[in-house]
Amino acid sequence: MSLTSGEGNLGGLNVGNPKGFTDANAFELGVIQIKLDPGSVSTNTIVVKEVVIQGPKVRYELGATLGSNLGKIQENLDAFTRRLGGGSGGTTGGEKKFVIEHIYVRGGQVTLGTAVSSSAAVSTPLPEIHLTDLGKRNGGATAGEVASQVLGAITKGALDAAAKGGIEKIAKDALGGAVKGVTDTIGGLLGGKKK
Repeated sequence: MSLTSGEGNLGGLNVGNPKGFTDANAFELGVIQIKLDPGSVSTNTIVVKEVVIQGPKVRYELGATLGSNLGKIQENLDAFTRRLGGGSGGTTGGEKKFVIEHIYVRGGQVTLGTAVSSSAAVSTPLPEIHLTDLGKRNGGATAGEVASQVLGAITKGALDAAAKGGIEKIAKDALGGAVKGVTDTIGGLLGGKKK
């Protein structure tokens, strides 16, 4: 990261899978390019002009009990963010806040599978994601709040890709009909309903 130009990049960032899922990683985030306002670095609120996550690999895995790895990670991150903010959305001590004008997720791939059978996994493109003005309304967001919003958008994109990529068929084939109503439950998950 150059503090004079405010530009930099990060590579090789991976997010591990929660316990109970087969792959080591849920996310391999590829190359992340960052452009920030150098003048804001010494303030309490850092202004980031643009973040581009290029070529991420996302593993959307349906667990044996029909929960997903991405859903579990989102739950864990939300709980962590609440603990840091005392449940009120505040910050602890002198924690930096961020305003991010644009976040792009491009050229991603989603692998769809189940914890029951990795051999049934298939891959499908992750739709491009564009988020704007994160933290702007509230004078900045914590790193945890930003991560939660970005993860939520990637999870939604992965769910949309899963719906188009046939996750229901994958789950049904992998489970061999052992779980009654599996496709209905997955359909509910894809429609935003929890069962």
